[in-house]
Amino acid sequence: MKRLTGIFIALALSTSVLAGLAYAQDNVRGLRGPTRLVQNLDLTATQQQNFDVLVEKLRSKRKEMQRKRQTQREEMLALLDSRILDQEKAHKLIEDKARAVEKNLSEMIATIAIFTDSLTTTQKQQLKENIRLRAERIRQRIEQNSPTRHRGP
Repeated sequence: MKRLTGIFIALALSTSVLAGLAYAQDNVRGLRGPTRLVQNLDLTATQQQNFDVLVEKLRSKRKEMQRKRQTQREEMLALLDSRILDQEKAHKLIEDKARAVEKNLSEMIATIAIFTDSLTTTQKQQLKENIRLRAERIRQRIEQNSPTRHRGP
């Protein structure tokens, strides 16, 4: 059961990260998010091409995940219709999803590596700083929007 819980947590985190990255690349928002991360890096033509490939791959993975999401949700909810949860089927559904996420992550990591490996040391340092600043802004927004919690006496 611990393994199943671990797989589920890893799956949820991986899916969240990949979906969040892909969402940031969606056509609705254009390239605003990722473009801001690299706007001051003074990319060469090759680096820009690697970056564009990365963004396009994130978009396609997001669309692929969206197509599968509804079916997967329905399959998981269908398990709740029976009197006794079919643990074997639940385990299989989660493992299938984990394999798909792992496959996507491996491909995405390779694409990210192509882009980042083409950067100079200075560009990598600036990218790290841009990511740190973006993460800080996101954390501040989350803290501002989270409900205050009552701390006991």
